[in-house]
Amino acid sequence: MKPKAWSNEATRRLTQGQSVYVKDAVEAWIPAVVVEEADSRLTVTVQLADDSIVTRKSSEVLARSEETELFTCSSLTELNPVNEASALDCLHQRFSHDIFYTAAGTTIVAVNPFKDVHHLYNQHKIQDYHRPLQTLDPHIFMIGEKAYAHMLREMGNINQSIVVSGESGAGKTVSAKHLLKYLTIVSSPENEINLECSIPASVIERRVLDSNPILESFGNAATPRNENSSRFGKFIQLQFHRNGFILGGVIQTYLLEKTRVVHQGPGENNFHIFYQLMSLGDMDQVPSWLVAVRAEVQHSGLDCTVPQQAETLSVLQTVEAMSDIGVSTSQQVSIFKILLAILHLSTMKFISIKDGEACTFSDTEVSSRTKEECCRLLGISALSLHHALLNRKIVTGTKAHQSVYVKPVTVAEAQSRRDSLAMLLYSRIFDWLVNFINTQIKADTFDHCINLLDIYGFETFEINNLEQLCINYANERLQQHYVTHFLRDLQ
Repeated sequence: MKPKAWSNEATRRLTQGQSVYVKDAVEAWIPAVVVEEADSRLTVTVQLADDSIVTRKSSEVLARSEETELFTCSSLTELNPVNEASALDCLHQRFSHDIFYTAAGTTIVAVNPFKDVHHLYNQHKIQDYHRPLQTLDPHIFMIGEKAYAHMLREMGNINQSIVVSGESGAGKTVSAKHLLKYLTIVSSPENEINLECSIPASVIERRVLDSNPILESFGNAATPRNENSSRFGKFIQLQFHRNGFILGGVIQTYLLEKTRVVHQGPGENNFHIFYQLMSLGDMDQVPSWLVAVRAEVQHSGLDCTVPQQAETLSVLQTVEAMSDIGVSTSQQVSIFKILLAILHLSTMKFISIKDGEACTFSDTEVSSRTKEECCRLLGISALSLHHALLNRKIVTGTKAHQSVYVKPVTVAEAQSRRDSLAMLLYSRIFDWLVNFINTQIKADTFDHCINLLDIYGFETFEINNLEQLCINYANERLQQHYVTHFLRDLQ
C-alpha cells in the first residue's frame, strides 16, 4: 500500500508542470513532468525526458518531493517521510550532484555513474576508509571495512557475508570487483598499504584479483540493457588468518547461461571470449605462442566481425590474466582450439533423408569443411561425430541382458544434439577454469572468511528459459532479504 501522501486522491490533485515519477515499460520509476492537470482518478498525462507524451494510470504515478536539498541526506532512513517517492528523489538529486552512494541502514545503495570515476576507488580512498578516524560519506568501501572490522573484532558472527544485488546494468560486477580489491589490499600481509603500488605484492592477492578478468571474459556478455552483463552467479569466499591477513579464496559459480553459446536474442552477443578470440585474426603482433591460434582463426572461414560493445577486455589482457594465474600456454592453446571447435560446431547444417525419418550432414563444401575443422580441433574422428549427432542409442533390458539399438535422428533432433554438445563443451571449459583458479588460490587452512555473493541481475526477455526463471527467483528472494533488513533498521 502506498503512503497516504501518494494515494490516488493526491494524484488527482497533480498540477501542470509538477515533477513526478512514472513507471516505464520494464516497471522502473523514471522522472517526468505533468502536462495536463489531472482531473481524473484514473489517468495522468506526462512528458518524459525524451519529450514524448504518455498517459499513465494514477497508480503508476508518484509525486516528487518538494524538498530541494535532498542530496544532502546521506541515509534514506533519515528521510521524512520515508516512502518510494522521497527515496527516488533523494537518489536522483544525489546522482545529479555526482554522489553515487547512499546509506540505507546497514546497506549501501549504489547508483551506476555510467562514466569514469576512478578517483573514487584509488589507493588514497582505500586508506581513508580503512580504520577511519572520522565519519565518512557512504561508499562501497564502507561495507568492505565493516565486514573486515567485524571479522577481526569478532562482533556477532566471526565470518561475514556481503550480498551484491540489483537489476541488470546496475553495476553489480564492478561493485564486487571494488569490494574484492579493497579486501585484498587492506588484508595485505605487509600490514600497511603501499600508495606507490596499485597491485598488492602478495602472489595470492594478485591471483585473486586476476580471477576477475578471466571469469568476466568467459562468463559475461552484452545484452540490450548492459554491455558487460554477468551471465552466471558468483560466490567468493575470501579466507583469512586470525590476524586478518588474507590466505586464499574459493570461487563457486552457478547458473551459467549455457544457452547463450548457441542462441542470442535480438541485440545480444555471445560470451566475450568468442569475440576476443576472433579479434586475433586482425592483430599484426601477438605473442609467439599465439601465432598458431591466430592462423587458425584467419583460416577458419568464420565471421570475424567483432561488435563494438563486446570489446570490454582485449584477448591479450585475458591471456595475461590466465598466465598470471598459472594456466600454461599449451593449456591456453587447447582452450582456444576448443572454443573454435564450438564455433564450427554451432554452424553445422543438416539435411533430411529417408522421408524425414533420418538426416545427415549438409553436403555443401562449406559444411564439409566445417565438419572437418571441428573434428580436427577436438581431436576426434568424423565417424565419432557422426554417431554422436546423427544417431541415438536405446538401451533395453537388465544389466545382465542388455540390448542396445541405434536409431537415426531427425533434423530437429540433430540440431538439438549439436547445440547440447556445444553447450556441454563450453560449460566444461568454464568449470575447468574455475577449478583451476581455486587450486591456485585456495588456502589449506584458514581461521575466518568473508563471503561475497555477486548474483547477476534481474532481466526479462521475450522468451525466458529455465535459467532465467531461476535467476529472477533468486533475485526476488534477495530483494526480500534486503527489504527485511532495511525495515528492521527503520525501527
